[in-house]
Amino acid sequence: MIRTSGVVGAVFAVAVGLLGWTHGRASAQASEQSPGATAVHLPRGAIPRADDFETARTIGAGLGMRAGAYGATAAVTNPANLPLGRVYHMEAFAQYTPREGGVSFGSVIVDSSTNRIRAGVATRAIFGDGEHGYRGSDNRLALGTALSDAIGLGLSLRYLRLVSRHETSDGYPRSLELRAITFDATLRVTPFEGLHVAAYGYNLLRTHSIIAPTQLGGGIAYQYKTKFQVGFDLLVDLTTFTVPRPLYGGGIEWWPSERYPIRAGYRRDEGRRIHTLTTSIGYNDTRFAVELALRQELGEYRQSTVLVSARYAMDVQPTQ
Repeated sequence: MIRTSGVVGAVFAVAVGLLGWTHGRASAQASEQSPGATAVHLPRGAIPRADDFETARTIGAGLGMRAGAYGATAAVTNPANLPLGRVYHMEAFAQYTPREGGVSFGSVIVDSSTNRIRAGVATRAIFGDGEHGYRGSDNRLALGTALSDAIGLGLSLRYLRLVSRHETSDGYPRSLELRAITFDATLRVTPFEGLHVAAYGYNLLRTHSIIAPTQLGGGIAYQYKTKFQVGFDLLVDLTTFTVPRPLYGGGIEWWPSERYPIRAGYRRDEGRRIHTLTTSIGYNDTRFAVELALRQELGEYRQSTVLVSARYAMDVQPTQ
């Protein structure tokens, strides 16, 4: 346990160092950045949203209650939480944004039971998106380990390949494109049972793109047994706008019975001035689960997002 924790701890330290190095070169590289990079000078309404990997829980709980994430949500938002639950499950989902015509399908496999270092593999295929105008895939390998019962570390490697669906008459892409490798790093502290405090760093290897901006933040979540959880998260987008802009939100998850999770949340994007209300509901038994999540933006944007997911859990004996 000490060896694996030390390795992940060293990787986490390298991640923080790379973040400082990449941002230290930001001003020198500004003139070389591709369209959609830092310091965009576009009206707020013309700046596309970041391309996020969603689960029913991240949508239903506002910004996602990432500090208390578990299972597939931990794999894509907070891998430091992978050691919290001993599960082996497979989750598949379909996501649709009616107004923009965006469609994506994906899956997440999580093994937080059979090894000292917990792992998750996630992939998402994007077949159409009216807002971004591209197609491609988002692939992740998430690793998490526990230094102790109170401290967890996580690292997620990410590969994005997104290409424009249409070209101009001169052969140039009509939308943003991105081919990049980057990574996330997270830290989770549990001072006492039920309370989780987390720190997040997303896309720490800078992509110079609005699609995958560098974000830093943190969150707090409190869970009371298996009855309910409440959480709040704050992220700061460092690279999309001329000055850093925050995203924040909170949500609540309530289990009126062991089989029916209900969530509601709120999300605010200060850079784009978007207010969002969210909700989700599901059915969960020992092996199977299905969930439906909805997100509705308010004001002039009015974008809607619908996500349906299904999960199958396997019984695996943890390593002693």
